[in-house]
Amino acid sequence: MDPCVVYLAYKYIIKKRRKRRWSIHPINSARNLRGTYYTLHKELRRDNDKFFNYYRMSIASFDELCEKLKNTFNKDRELIQGFAFEAEEMLSMTLRYLGSGCTYTELHYSYRLGVTTASLLIPRV
Repeated sequence: MDPCVVYLAYKYIIKKRRKRRWSIHPINSARNLRGTYYTLHKELRRDNDKFFNYYRMSIASFDELCEKLKNTFNKDRELIQGFAFEAEEMLSMTLRYLGSGCTYTELHYSYRLGVTTASLLIPRV
């Protein structure tokens, strides 16, 4: 193959690549402070009816399912795209996705994680 063609193809591919402004978007960087799991989940656990309304299951069922999930992963945290997610947080996102029919984009804003991260995490659970 002609080296000039290879070089031009390489330059074209590099030019077409998306340029990232941030490695982590500022909205997502506050996940541990303002994400749904870290704020609302803890409050919902205090009220059985609200918890059931939000996740469509009781607290006892949630905890039982979470224990099975921890045993599946053989650890408390799972590493996805360089971020550590607790089994409880992954289950929370998955149940919200399945129970409400929300999109990955909605999860992205409420749980403060990337859309791609959500799309990798949900099927894994």
